[in-house]
Amino acid sequence: MSDFKRGYVAIIGRPNVGKSTLLNKIVGDSVSIVSKKRQSTRNKVVGICTRQNYQIIFLDTPGLDFNKKFALNRRLNKLALAEVVSVDLIIWVTEANKFTDGDKFIKRLLPRNVPLIIALNKVDLSKNLYEKKKIFENSSNFMSLKPNALIPVSAKKNFQLNQLVNEVVKVIPFQEKIFEDDIKTNRSKTFRVSELIREIVMRYIGEELHYSLSVKIDKMEERSMGRTPLDIFATIYVGKKTHRPILLGSRGVKISKISEAARRELTQLLGVKVQLNLWVKVKKNWVKDTNLLLGMGID
Repeated sequence: MSDFKRGYVAIIGRPNVGKSTLLNKIVGDSVSIVSKKRQSTRNKVVGICTRQNYQIIFLDTPGLDFNKKFALNRRLNKLALAEVVSVDLIIWVTEANKFTDGDKFIKRLLPRNVPLIIALNKVDLSKNLYEKKKIFENSSNFMSLKPNALIPVSAKKNFQLNQLVNEVVKVIPFQEKIFEDDIKTNRSKTFRVSELIREIVMRYIGEELHYSLSVKIDKMEERSMGRTPLDIFATIYVGKKTHRPILLGSRGVKISKISEAARRELTQLLGVKVQLNLWVKVKKNWVKDTNLLLGMGID
């Protein structure tokens, strides 16, 4: 029998508890969108962490949000829950000193036949004795689930992430790796480019625009001549006519800032100079239409 271990691990939790940050820190690359907006991660993202004796294949699921107003919310919840029944392990990321109604929903929905690790994230934000006591009290909310491990962590500060990975390795099965050592994600370049642009757009907009925002890469062209070897053409879709001027800004100032910030980060991500061409278009009420969601890449 091989002494190498390999397994699939789903990362679940409420929106904004730090799932994507946790994944990116463990994998060592930006494979999942990080934002303070709810349900930033829309498609399951595969991040791959390979070491000498193990390979962990992570699925970063959308944050479970039980607001049923939009088809988008319902579809993202379905996407997240579908992953957890077929993995080798679930990591449930929650805030260290909070247990909300959303957490109660997740607790009820978790399959009882899949190994579970609780990651109590953001412990670095608990500064005083009262807040640290809340972490201890919060731990009791998970005991009935009989988790394999319960670990206080800080994804942002890289605190106890090695211990978390060690606990994961204890659970996953012995089997050969399926990805080469240097592969950090199996998502396409086009997907990662669209996600990076969407992340940067979200830095510049208010909460009200988040749900009606999507980015589609129209074309990526390599050039043998010129100062920028790669041309990227992308469209930002919004759900209402009134949203378009919010993105453009006065005299196009905001979209220019977005474009420049995205160009810099895309150059860093792809390792070549990038010319980014952005358009903003209206696709009315797409967040309420399941068929349109499929058409815009939310699978």
